[in-house]
Amino acid sequence: MNHSVCDVAIIGSGAAGLRAAIAAKEQGLDVWVISKQSPGKGTCTYISGGVFAGTDASSSPEDHLNKTLQAGRGLNQRRLVKILVEEGPLRLKEMIQWGLKGRLYKGYLYSGGRAPIWGEEIV
Repeated sequence: MNHSVCDVAIIGSGAAGLRAAIAAKEQGLDVWVISKQSPGKGTCTYISGGVFAGTDASSSPEDHLNKTLQAGRGLNQRRLVKILVEEGPLRLKEMIQWGLKGRLYKGYLYSGGRAPIWGEEIV
Protein backbone atom coordinates (compact mmCIF):
# COMPACT_ATOMS: atom_id res chain seq x y z
CA MET A 1 0.00 0.00 0.00
CA ASN A 2 1.28 3.45 -0.93
CA HIS A 3 1.21 6.22 1.64
CA SER A 4 1.37 9.92 0.93
CA VAL A 5 1.90 12.77 3.32
CA CYS A 6 0.77 16.39 3.26
CA ASP A 7 0.83 19.21 5.79
CA VAL A 8 -2.84 20.13 5.36
CA ALA A 9 -5.74 18.13 3.93
CA ILE A 10 -8.83 20.18 3.16
CA ILE A 11 -12.12 18.36 2.74
CA GLY A 12 -14.31 20.18 0.23
CA SER A 13 -13.54 22.23 -2.85
CA GLY A 14 -16.16 24.95 -2.56
CA ALA A 15 -15.25 28.59 -2.15
CA ALA A 16 -14.32 28.18 1.55
CA GLY A 17 -12.22 25.07 0.98
CA LEU A 18 -10.35 26.61 -1.91
CA ARG A 19 -9.72 29.82 0.04
CA ALA A 20 -8.37 27.75 2.93
CA ALA A 21 -6.09 25.92 0.50
CA ILE A 22 -4.74 29.22 -0.82
CA ALA A 23 -4.06 30.48 2.72
CA ALA A 24 -2.23 27.27 3.65
CA LYS A 25 -0.19 27.30 0.44
CA GLU A 26 0.78 30.93 1.09
CA GLN A 27 2.29 29.68 4.36
CA GLY A 28 4.48 27.26 2.39
CA LEU A 29 2.52 24.16 3.37
CA ASP A 30 1.93 21.10 1.19
CA VAL A 31 -1.84 21.14 0.63
CA TRP A 32 -4.32 18.56 -0.62
CA VAL A 33 -7.91 19.39 -1.46
CA ILE A 34 -10.17 16.34 -1.29
CA SER A 35 -13.69 16.57 -2.66
CA LYS A 36 -16.51 14.58 -4.20
CA GLN A 37 -17.15 17.45 -6.60
CA SER A 38 -15.12 19.43 -9.09
CA PRO A 39 -13.50 22.61 -7.71
CA GLY A 40 -16.04 25.38 -7.13
CA LYS A 41 -19.04 23.12 -7.02
CA GLY A 42 -19.53 23.13 -3.26
CA THR A 43 -22.89 23.45 -1.55
CA CYS A 44 -22.65 27.19 -0.78
CA THR A 45 -21.69 27.89 -4.37
CA TYR A 46 -24.79 26.07 -5.61
CA ILE A 47 -27.12 27.58 -3.03
CA SER A 48 -25.99 31.12 -3.84
CA GLY A 49 -26.64 30.69 -7.54
CA GLY A 50 -23.42 32.63 -8.07
CA VAL A 51 -24.69 35.74 -6.28
CA PHE A 52 -22.99 36.78 -3.06
CA ALA A 53 -24.17 39.64 -0.87
CA GLY A 54 -22.01 41.94 1.17
CA THR A 55 -22.11 45.30 2.87
CA ASP A 56 -22.95 48.05 0.40
CA ALA A 57 -23.31 51.83 0.50
CA SER A 58 -26.95 51.61 1.61
CA SER A 59 -26.24 49.46 4.67
CA SER A 60 -23.66 49.48 7.42
CA PRO A 61 -21.49 46.58 8.52
CA GLU A 62 -23.66 46.46 11.67
CA ASP A 63 -26.79 46.05 9.49
CA HIS A 64 -25.07 43.26 7.56
CA LEU A 65 -24.08 41.59 10.84
CA ASN A 66 -27.60 41.78 12.26
CA LYS A 67 -29.27 40.56 9.05
CA THR A 68 -26.89 37.61 8.84
CA LEU A 69 -27.46 36.70 12.50
CA GLN A 70 -31.22 36.95 11.98
CA ALA A 71 -31.07 34.79 8.85
CA GLY A 72 -29.10 32.20 10.84
CA ARG A 73 -31.96 31.91 13.35
CA GLY A 74 -29.57 31.69 16.28
CA LEU A 75 -27.45 28.90 14.82
CA ASN A 76 -24.57 31.03 13.59
CA GLN A 77 -21.77 32.23 15.86
CA ARG A 78 -21.66 36.00 16.28
CA ARG A 79 -17.84 36.04 16.43
CA LEU A 80 -17.57 34.24 13.07
CA VAL A 81 -20.27 36.35 11.42
CA LYS A 82 -18.42 39.47 12.59
CA ILE A 83 -15.25 38.20 10.88
CA LEU A 84 -17.25 37.53 7.71
CA VAL A 85 -18.71 41.05 7.71
CA GLU A 86 -15.38 42.73 8.49
CA GLU A 87 -13.16 40.72 6.13
CA GLY A 88 -15.63 39.85 3.37
CA PRO A 89 -15.04 42.92 1.18
CA LEU A 90 -11.26 42.43 1.29
CA ARG A 91 -11.57 38.71 0.47
CA LEU A 92 -13.87 39.52 -2.44
CA LYS A 93 -11.32 41.99 -3.82
CA GLU A 94 -8.65 39.28 -3.50
CA MET A 95 -10.76 36.82 -5.48
CA ILE A 96 -11.34 39.42 -8.21
CA GLN A 97 -7.56 39.99 -8.39
CA TRP A 98 -7.11 36.21 -8.75
CA GLY A 99 -9.42 36.22 -11.76
CA LEU A 100 -12.93 35.81 -10.36
CA LYS A 101 -15.36 36.55 -13.17
CA GLY A 102 -18.33 38.66 -12.24
CA ARG A 103 -19.37 42.17 -11.41
CA LEU A 104 -20.16 44.08 -8.27
CA TYR A 105 -23.47 45.90 -8.13
CA LYS A 106 -24.97 47.46 -5.00
CA GLY A 107 -23.05 45.19 -2.65
CA TYR A 108 -23.73 41.98 -4.58
CA LEU A 109 -21.35 39.97 -6.71
CA TYR A 110 -23.00 38.62 -9.83
CA SER A 111 -21.07 35.93 -11.66
CA GLY A 112 -21.67 36.97 -15.23
CA GLY A 113 -24.70 38.38 -16.98
CA ARG A 114 -26.35 34.99 -17.43
CA ALA A 115 -27.45 32.14 -15.27
CA PRO A 116 -24.23 30.73 -13.82
CA ILE A 117 -22.79 27.39 -14.75
CA TRP A 118 -22.76 26.34 -11.13
CA GLY A 119 -19.47 27.31 -9.56
CA GLU A 120 -17.57 27.81 -12.80
CA GLU A 121 -17.28 31.58 -12.46
CA ILE A 122 -16.14 31.36 -8.86
CA VAL A 123 -13.26 29.03 -9.62
